[in-house]
Amino acid sequence: MKTNSMKWLSFFLMAILSVGFMACSDDDDDNPIEIPDDNSENIQEESDTIKAVDLGLSVKWATRNVGANSPEEYGDYFAWGETEPKDDYDWDTYKWYDDSNDEMTKYNTVDNLLILTSSDDAATSKWGKKWRIPTREEMEELVANCTSTWTSEKGVSGMRYTGMNGNSIFLPAAGSRFRTETHYLGSQALYWSSTLHNGYDIAAYELFFNIYGYIYVWDTNSRYEGLPIRPVTE
Repeated sequence: MKTNSMKWLSFFLMAILSVGFMACSDDDDDNPIEIPDDNSENIQEESDTIKAVDLGLSVKWATRNVGANSPEEYGDYFAWGETEPKDDYDWDTYKWYDDSNDEMTKYNTVDNLLILTSSDDAATSKWGKKWRIPTREEMEELVANCTSTWTSEKGVSGMRYTGMNGNSIFLPAAGSRFRTETHYLGSQALYWSSTLHNGYDIAAYELFFNIYGYIYVWDTNSRYEGLPIRPVTE
């Protein structure tokens, strides 16, 4: 069963020991760019004008998570490739898993899809076609080209990423959801990318960071797990 084979990966994250805290900062998000709401029918989230920040990268990053109303709010949690939050995150409730055959029904070794299509992208579904979940490469670009600072925003812990142009975004340490519970709130975060693990179709890449200063883009999380989403736009 895939459930048992992957659960150790989820709890391995907290086994990493500290290497030291990162410096703190309380700056606001800098120079946000207003992105007019897309009037297409697939927008589901009621919100003010959605804003993005130019960090000097290939894409602009949203100032808040899907389902959040401000940068410090956690927002909603999604299984990889699902477009609605839910109460229970497990293989038994995962849209693209066939328990009877113990296999994935989409994004697998048969269809060879390695990137989420727009119909399965929660950012696109909730905010419209201008927005999408970042790819693995775009997350790696964020980590490689921005200064990361563990800090707090209105009492919420998280990581601030500051680009070489001085602009920044704050990602709250929203933890993750397994079954019906949320774990590691305030001490770590995992954010889905849109990129499937190549050759290991039960996992996808995510941005991971924690209070100890560890930051990785890796693929240790099973697709059924509930993670927040921070969208990007061109």
